[in-house]
Amino acid sequence: MSGTLPPARESHYTPRSYLGRFSPDTTGRVWAYPLLVPHVAVPPWRLRSPKGIAVQRDLYTSVAEGQDSDKVEQWFNHEVENPATPVLDRLERGVTLSARERRILARYVAALDVRTPAGYSEFTTRVSSALSPVLENIANGAAESLRMAAKGEYKLESQEDLPLHSHSVDVRIHTDATEDDPNRGLIEIRAVVGRELWLNSVEHCVNDISQLLEHHAWDVLEPHPGWRWYTSDQPVMRLQYFGHDHYDFRGGWGQPGTELLLPLSPARLLYAQVGRPPRTSRVCTIEQTLLFQKLIAENAFRWIVGSTPPIRATWFRPRTVDLAAYNAEQEAWSRFHTEQTRAHMELMLREGA
Repeated sequence: MSGTLPPARESHYTPRSYLGRFSPDTTGRVWAYPLLVPHVAVPPWRLRSPKGIAVQRDLYTSVAEGQDSDKVEQWFNHEVENPATPVLDRLERGVTLSARERRILARYVAALDVRTPAGYSEFTTRVSSALSPVLENIANGAAESLRMAAKGEYKLESQEDLPLHSHSVDVRIHTDATEDDPNRGLIEIRAVVGRELWLNSVEHCVNDISQLLEHHAWDVLEPHPGWRWYTSDQPVMRLQYFGHDHYDFRGGWGQPGTELLLPLSPARLLYAQVGRPPRTSRVCTIEQTLLFQKLIAENAFRWIVGSTPPIRATWFRPRTVDLAAYNAEQEAWSRFHTEQTRAHMELMLREGA
C-alpha cells in the first residue's frame, strides 16, 4: 500500500525507556559495559544511547501473509511498555499500586523476562527437549476432537479448529483406510521450533501466565546508603538461592521460594519471594547490596548498564575478549531472519498444499 511505513527492523529486547531510567543526566545516555568483545581495544565502559544497546535486528520480525511484520514490536510498545511507564514512576515515588496497576506491572515484568535472546534460547532448548510428548498431546487432542466430531458432539469447521494449530504447528489429517478399518486415518504433525513459536509463547506469557506475578508481596528495595543499583540486558532474575555459591536463575514465576528481582533505577529494585510475606526492611545492608549486584552481573546476557561505571560489575562478570566467538555470534545473527523466515514459509506452503 502506498505510503505504508516499512516494518521496524531493530528489535530492542530491553526497552530503551527502561535503560533510560539509569541515565545519570537528562541526555538519556547510560554507562554501558559489553560482555563479549572482539579485541582488548574496545573500551570497557562507555556512555551510550540506549538506542544502540540490547538491540537485535529482526528478533521480533514476524511473517504475516508472506510479508515481514513489526506487529510484535508495536505490541510491546503500545500494550506493554507505554502503560507501564506511569506505574514505574509511581513505584519510584513509593506509591502503593492499585489492582489495575499491579496487572500492568505483572505484564511488564513478564515481558522483560521472556522477550530477550536469552529468553529465546531458554524457550527453544526447553521445547526441543520436550517436543515428543508435546506433539503426542496435540495428536491425542486432535484425535479426540475428530472422534467427537464423528459422533456429532463437536463441530469441526476446519483443521484450524484442531488443538494448538498455529503458524508454527501444522496438523494434518490423512485417510489410511483398509478393508478391516475403512475409517482409519493418520494425524501428521510438523512443528518449527523457532521465532514464530517463541513469539506465540511470549504473547501467551505476557497476556495469561503473567497473572502469577500479580499477587506476590512486591517490595521496592534501596541499596546500602551511598551505593547504587545497576542493571543488564537480561534484567529480570528468577533466583533459586540455596546458599553461598549454590544458586541458579531457573526459578519460576509461581514457584514457592523463588526470588524475583528487577532493578528499576539506581535507587530502586523490585523484589518478591514467591509465597513469602514482604521484607521487614527495605534498605539493604552492604552484604545484601553486594549480593544483588553480583546476581545482576551474573544474569546479564551481553550488556551491563549503570548510571556510573560500576567497577564491581567487572569483578563479578569479567568480559570475554574473543574474536572468533564474537564473529561467530554476529554471523549467526546475520542469518537468523533469513533462516527463520524460510522455515516459516516452508511450513505455510505445506499448510496450503
